[in-house]
Amino acid sequence: MSEEQARTDAEEIAARKARGRAIMEKLTGSADATTALLTALSPDYVEWVTEFALGQVWARPGLDLKTRSLCTVAALTVLGRMDNLKTHIRGALGNGATRKEIIEVILHMTVYGGFPDAWDGLAAAREVFAAIDARSPDGTFNEQAAPETLSYEEETGAGTGE
Repeated sequence: MSEEQARTDAEEIAARKARGRAIMEKLTGSADATTALLTALSPDYVEWVTEFALGQVWARPGLDLKTRSLCTVAALTVLGRMDNLKTHIRGALGNGATRKEIIEVILHMTVYGGFPDAWDGLAAAREVFAAIDARSPDGTFNEQAAPETLSYEEETGAGTGE
């Protein structure tokens, strides 16, 4: 590999990382905090997410970030990845999706993932929305404003013989 090619490759990698960090900022609200959290677990993972997933895949032309976010909400709902779904629900809101659109996407997934996945997805959305609504104007958490979040089993009595 020539020195010029190596420089070009390094510039492209740097550009993908910069695009990835910009998208991470929109998805999570803080690329620095997200990177710090993930780096503590695995620096390699941070590189993969930032450079490839966000800097290359999410940055592709053809779909805007709102549409990509709603697609991701749909996929994570039917895959049952509720922790990651919560992150991407927050990201979808940050990318311009409305609560109504997010709920509609999750409801639509009932047909493809089944009622249990959609139920869990709706519960995840409710939890995210409640946490957002519980924020005081100064950005701190207002515990009195946060509605109680119940699990599926608590809501339905499943597994309790009720």
